Amino acid sequence: MIKKRFITPLLSIFILCGLASSAWAVTAAEVLSKMEQAYRDYQGFTASYVRESKSPAVAGMTPSRSVSQQSTGTITFKRPSNLRLDQTKPRQELLVANTRTIWWYLEEDRVVNRYPAGTYLDQVKPITDFFSGLGNMEASFKLKLNNSDPGLFEVNMTSRKESENIDSITAWISKEDFHLVRFSIINIMGQITDFRFSGTQLKPEVAASLFDFTPPPGVKVIDKNEP
Repeated sequence: MIKKRFITPLLSIFILCGLASSAWAVTAAEVLSKMEQAYRDYQGFTASYVRESKSPAVAGMTPSRSVSQQSTGTITFKRPSNLRLDQTKPRQELLVANTRTIWWYLEEDRVVNRYPAGTYLDQVKPITDFFSGLGNMEASFKLKLNNSDPGLFEVNMTSRKESENIDSITAWISKEDFHLVRFSIINIMGQITDFRFSGTQLKPEVAASLFDFTPPPGVKVIDKNEP
């Protein structure tokens, strides 16, 4: 009788722990699906960002001497593939991408680079592809979930196509509301672009005018037509 009194509570604890852990036993695809559901009823979102870009050390340089740059600003996204990056530091820059054209305005230099939409920059296309294709990321990437962080899901995505310029993407997603908290891109040259988001606001409507750009008078326009 004494043994039974000890075993029963212990078994109950193990059963409850097992149920709790199985509730979190989700897959990477399921996490992305939950995130898609969280964003589904909204045209887009805005958020503040801190972006860190790291270039790998070149021949003769140690990893500690690799180049790193940090910038801050605001990101605005509208379905299906409209993106706006308003950079405030270290200097004013504006990147506007719509279905036709990408504009990259360097205010201090009085220069704007114009790209056809099909030649998306490495830092633009992965973001728009991610939000536009949340429900079908497995078609292009091998997915792996790291669930060790108590507050975040870490979804690792490795490209299935060797010809792609992107090697891998990692997304950190809040377990509380399934908002994107961090987004890291590694290209085939080893360059890392890391975005950290805060103050995310989902928007039922996003003005289309935010993704149109007219070069200010006197600004030099440089066409970048290379594929």
